[in-house]
Amino acid sequence: MARLQFAPFFPMLMSFACLANEPVALVQPEDRVVSQPSYTLSAEQIKQFSEEANKGSGDAAMKLSDHYFYLLPKGKIEQMQRRALDWALIGAENGDPRLMFRAYQLMAVSKDRLTQTRALYWLERAAKNGDEDGVRELKACPNIDAKRRFGSPCYGPEPA
Repeated sequence: MARLQFAPFFPMLMSFACLANEPVALVQPEDRVVSQPSYTLSAEQIKQFSEEANKGSGDAAMKLSDHYFYLLPKGKIEQMQRRALDWALIGAENGDPRLMFRAYQLMAVSKDRLTQTRALYWLERAAKNGDEDGVRELKACPNIDAKRRFGSPCYGPEPA
């Protein structure tokens, strides 16, 4: 009988025995993934990154575009999206594929056909320059009349 009472604990004891010879991996703070990074910039950072982006820095333009892309105060969403697009276009012109894709994202939802055409241009450039999201998206949305898998348009606003 004593043997049956010990049986349920045997696998657990074996697990601990196996772990005794394994090195313990400590998680350092720099190894952690931040699930919600802060995109908020101070006025000084905006000034600094604006100068850097206008001199050709893609990283600075990305920080500015992110700041406005994720900063969506009530009543100012369109204004913030316009600023995000302005910095995305500067970064795209600077040659940053991430910002070419961001320009596509922000322009593709426009009602204006010429803006949609320009969105496709930036998507093609992002894909050509190696942006993985751009490559994937271009396969799904190769022209401005394309539809997504479930029928929604690739370009233009979602139907009401």
